[in-house]
Amino acid sequence: MATQFKEYSQGRVIVRQGDVGDAFYVIEKGCVDIFIREKSETHPVAALKPPCKYILGNGSRTAEQQE
Repeated sequence: MATQFKEYSQGRVIVRQGDVGDAFYVIEKGCVDIFIREKSETHPVAALKPPCKYILGNGSRTAEQQE
């Protein structure tokens, strides 16, 4: 697996709750908000800021990450 650098614009969903995880993320700048979707409501659960690293393994995503 090669290293890939990506930039995301504000408000863009990076991963969706329920997707299969397959990446390691490093936040270099900005803030990533974590949300949990329950029925028709979305609830914020965390805000990740640099320096921050997190692994999204092979299991299903249990939350959404948004720039």
